[in-house]
Amino acid sequence: MQMSVSAAAPAGPSRQRDAFDDEHHLALLRACSFIAIGLIAFFVPLDLLAGRMQDIASIAGFTFLGTSAITGLVFHRLGRPTAGWVSMVAMLWCTETTFALFHGGIDAPSVIFYLPLIAAVATVLGGRATLIFAAVCAVTLVMFVWLESTGNLPAPAYTIASWRRAIIHAAATGALALIMWYTIAKQRQRREDLQRASERFQTVFDSSATPSVIARLADRIHTDCNQAFCDLFGYTRDQVVGHTGIELGLFRDLSDRDRTFDEYVASGRVLDAEHDMVTATGEVRRVLRSLTAIDMGGERMTLVQIIDITERKRAEDELRANRRLLEVVIDAMPMSIFAKDLNSNYVMVNRYMADFYRKTKEELLSRHTSDLPIPDETRQKSLRDDEWVYANKAVLDQNLAMLQNSTGTYVPFHSIKIPLFGDDGELIGLLGINRDITDERRIQEELRASRRLLEIVIDSIPMYVFAKDLQGRYIVVNKQSAEFYGTTREAIIATGTSHLRLSRADQMVALEEDAWVHKHRVPLVKE
Repeated sequence: MQMSVSAAAPAGPSRQRDAFDDEHHLALLRACSFIAIGLIAFFVPLDLLAGRMQDIASIAGFTFLGTSAITGLVFHRLGRPTAGWVSMVAMLWCTETTFALFHGGIDAPSVIFYLPLIAAVATVLGGRATLIFAAVCAVTLVMFVWLESTGNLPAPAYTIASWRRAIIHAAATGALALIMWYTIAKQRQRREDLQRASERFQTVFDSSATPSVIARLADRIHTDCNQAFCDLFGYTRDQVVGHTGIELGLFRDLSDRDRTFDEYVASGRVLDAEHDMVTATGEVRRVLRSLTAIDMGGERMTLVQIIDITERKRAEDELRANRRLLEVVIDAMPMSIFAKDLNSNYVMVNRYMADFYRKTKEELLSRHTSDLPIPDETRQKSLRDDEWVYANKAVLDQNLAMLQNSTGTYVPFHSIKIPLFGDDGELIGLLGINRDITDERRIQEELRASRRLLEIVIDSIPMYVFAKDLQGRYIVVNKQSAEFYGTTREAIIATGTSHLRLSRADQMVALEEDAWVHKHRVPLVKE
């Protein structure tokens, strides 16, 4: 595959592709400036000795020639070759204009020197433009020399000796030859650089692990592809080259492909456009396509690079499904569940919590604890609890936490805050679980009330009343029984009768009677 050096970069205008490098422009500019200085250094002393410097045309000509040389050197030092060429040619144009104004004609030797500098300016256009223009100047130069040598070139009123004209001819010819030599040498170097760049590009292209294909911009026909592309889509290189993506059936949705191509034509580049592409076996792969404009041998081409994200998308879909399942599960839990980062910002909340504060989950996410629609006292307590968990990296378990809802009503919760750690073991936040225990507290209060009522009832019975479980432990003892044993009901329930002053025989009798009742499941009545 042959390509230009610009194949490694987006294609640009031909002027950018063929122009001289600045260093060659500057070298030519400096050379022509020195030639002009050499002419001045040679002719000015001669004209001063001959008394010809009194002529206004000579003075003006040397002045403009000197100015062109100085400006050429100045712009050479500034690194502005184009401006240097323009200023040099402008000064020489002023020289010719001044001579024509005072002497009624054009000085042929000056015109001859003028031509190669025009050719030098043309090097800014680069490539073929330079060679063609320089060739025209060379032909014109030869014509001037021939016309002057045969006496067919009209001379102005102010004539110059033949030997002076010969020196000027030699300087002009040398300048023009220098320009053409630089141009030819640079183009040869450029071709060699392009060949090396082409070989490097081909090596990188073929060995790249990124599936890539090159297509002509005009008809979208593939001109090359690498092995990674063949491996991904299951085609050989011969099957890909010479065909379009449509002919190979690579695109599942042509509208997506056309939309991406339109964007590419408008901007010259498209990065990571997502497509469904089809392999030779019919398998659909999700990919990212990047299109870049390149130049190959002067022809606009498109480098297409593909990244297969099928497995990544599958993993992302599974992750989204798992997250959705987790979200459904925690939303179904009849308790507040939330997660915070280290700054006490909510990163996850469930529906129960949002409903408790009469907000949506979206309204609470990424909000700070201080933004909750609750009294400041409750917010400050929540923040203090967070700081305790972060500082101690331990679970904070509160059996009773009175939390206020958006209306300010206190609701009892069993609150647990658990520190969360990342894969690296670093603390990343906390998980909070608040379980409403309003009903539990109500049941406990009813149970305590029932037990109190039971105690009052059995204490009012003028008999010894008690209840035991299957293990012989006392669970109910009335006041009369405790007084009989000379202790409290709480002591009997806690330790039984082992601490009481009962004989071993009495204790054995009591155990035998308990065992008989458990076995026969009928009352034991003793007179």
